[in-house]
Amino acid sequence: MINTYFESVSATISYNSQAQYMCLQIRGFMKEEDFKRVLLKAREFFISLRIHKVLNDFREFKGTTPSMQEWAVKEYYPTLVKNGLTHGALLLNNDVFAKYAAKNVQGKASQTFEYPAFNNITQAEKWLARH
Repeated sequence: MINTYFESVSATISYNSQAQYMCLQIRGFMKEEDFKRVLLKAREFFISLRIHKVLNDFREFKGTTPSMQEWAVKEYYPTLVKNGLTHGALLLNNDVFAKYAAKNVQGKASQTFEYPAFNNITQAEKWLARH
């Protein structure tokens, strides 16, 4: 069962109780303040769930600023790891800019937890189910 925690035009944060992972779905290009607000909500929700897995669905994501990418690497993901994150799956957009931004963060964040990228949700969910 999927429970939605937060939803806006540009983001959805939900929890898949059967597979026990939080899903963060981002849509469009996000300004710094909007992206940070969503990540702070996601972080709060993740901590409250006491789980170990996330699915970042960035298939409709158009990117964000380099400074927000750095904030995610230095602040967002380390806090999730400190609170139990061990596995994350990343669904990528085919847009060159968005893919670069997501892969940049993924490459740095995956040094502290397993965080592979996938092209489709079925592969990502199967991978998460094994962990």
